[in-house]
Amino acid sequence: MRQENVKELISILMNSPFYVTLSVRERYGLVLRLIQDYPLLSGKSDTNLRGSSGQNNQPPIVN
Repeated sequence: MRQENVKELISILMNSPFYVTLSVRERYGLVLRLIQDYPLLSGKSDTNLRGSSGQNNQPPIVN
C-alpha cells in the first residue's frame, strides 16, 4: 500500500472516537487488518470501474 493511502486511511480513522482510544499497537493492527480485509482501500482490487480482462469478452450492452 502506498504511503499516501495509509495516511488518508489514518486521517479518516482519526475522526472516530473509538480509534483515538486505542493504543498505538492496536491502531497499527487495525490499519493492517483493514488493508488486508478490504483491498479496495489500498487500490489493489478490481472494482470493474476501469474494466477487467473478463469484461473484454462481453458484448456491449445496448439500451
